[in-house]
Amino acid sequence: MIKESPTGAEPRAADGGASVAAGSVLHVTDAPDWTGFSPDEQERALAFHHLAAEGAGQYVAIMRVMADDVGGLMSDWSASELAPTIVERTGLELDVDTLEARLRYLVERGNLARSPREAHARTIAEYQQVRARYQVTPRGERVHRLVAEVLGDTGDTAEISAELLRPLLDGLERLAALTDTDIAATPQHEIAERIQTVFAQFDQLVESTRQFYTHLGELLGRVHIDRDLFLTYKGALLAYLQSFVEDVRRAAPRARDVLTALTPRLAQLCTRAAPDRGLEAAGVRRSRGLEVADWDGVALWFQGDGARTADADRIVDLSVEAIRTLVSTINRLSLPVGAEVSRYGDLLRLAGWFAQADDDTAHAIWAAAFGLYPARHLGFVGDGVDIPPTASFWSAPSAQVPVSLRERGERAVRGRSGARADFAAAKSRRLAERDATDRARRQAADELAAAFAGGATAVTLSDAGRGLLLELQARALATPEFVGGGEAAVTDHRLALHAVVRRAPGTVTTVTGRSGRLTLHDLSVRVEAIAADVEEVG
Repeated sequence: MIKESPTGAEPRAADGGASVAAGSVLHVTDAPDWTGFSPDEQERALAFHHLAAEGAGQYVAIMRVMADDVGGLMSDWSASELAPTIVERTGLELDVDTLEARLRYLVERGNLARSPREAHARTIAEYQQVRARYQVTPRGERVHRLVAEVLGDTGDTAEISAELLRPLLDGLERLAALTDTDIAATPQHEIAERIQTVFAQFDQLVESTRQFYTHLGELLGRVHIDRDLFLTYKGALLAYLQSFVEDVRRAAPRARDVLTALTPRLAQLCTRAAPDRGLEAAGVRRSRGLEVADWDGVALWFQGDGARTADADRIVDLSVEAIRTLVSTINRLSLPVGAEVSRYGDLLRLAGWFAQADDDTAHAIWAAAFGLYPARHLGFVGDGVDIPPTASFWSAPSAQVPVSLRERGERAVRGRSGARADFAAAKSRRLAERDATDRARRQAADELAAAFAGGATAVTLSDAGRGLLLELQARALATPEFVGGGEAAVTDHRLALHAVVRRAPGTVTTVTGRSGRLTLHDLSVRVEAIAADVEEVG
């Protein structure tokens, strides 16, 4: 049995870049300028390196499969196991060698790590397939979650979790009501649950507030806003902002008083909720709220400090400013139709038409949209007014456009008649083309008559002859005689050709040519030449 331990030096990535050995510091030859980064920050920033590398889509697909797997951080994969799974889930096909190189690259950047599980194999072939197994690192998993969140962002935002204000304050008051005796007598897990519930509510409130106001600022700062949509929900938005501001104003003083009473006992609460287990030396952090320093953010949000205004007060100011901007936007959208309004939406739609059009259509759209043509096509002389390129279309003087151009779209200069066009050469070419077509059809007719003169059922024809046969057959099958009696005759006096198509059960007529084999089942075909109609041919 062959066994390989994952310890030891890691191999160098096949596509260049970083190399790493056990117990060594990462060194990246193609890394960006790390000025201002500490060594630890440089090493952590490498976890984002694959997003800008060649084949970034392949790295993201690999991380999607490995980080989104049911086992998550507890599962490990080999390249041979991962390849079919990537094809199944993402449709991306990677051979095992390329996938192995990609996995090593992610190992060197800290997104993946070699699995601590030893690889077992009974044969050399099996050993080569499972010689290395990989699993996601905590850092790689966090980076992947951020990437997935950004890539899946649709531009929408959730409403503010204002309903969390009341339970948040109730939780803070229950903690503040605990005396020293109560803290010592309350079970450790109960205090930890209370603290973590408070912080879960606080984090959700802060995050939803930040995202909503960011989205609102971006929305109100747009040059173009959908007029009908905005005017539809403006009332609801104003009522929503006003309701949230009132909730914050009522909650902020109460929260300040509670935090002032709670601050002296924070150290005792945190010690009781999470006694020192010696895990900090192993790089394991306590849950949010179980460190005294975690409470600084809560205090800053509700109380502020000497150098910073409380975020609760800043939210009130932001809401007032947002309402002012909202009213200004409503006034702008309420302007009469003839006023200077934004054409952003119309220009975007026009740009979409240009993107989908070919050259000729794009020129036609340009002429229809702007009425502008190249200077050599203008049929009149300008007024000679010197207008700077920075002048607005709204205030610049209008050009005097001739009536023929404005009403009939005629850009030609009026004057004497142009020279008469001579179409003799074009007519000669068209006549020569028609004569060549007639000669080809007559040759096909002669070939057809010779092949089917004796009622043959297996013939070889050129493509032209085969096409003429199908033409005659289609004409015959469409006649009432064939539909009613099962036999029809077709005569082409121009080609001096007479064809008879008859329904004959059991008869198979085969036509072979360069384009393939044509088989007519239960049909017999007879073609013969007739005397040409002199008047028709001439």
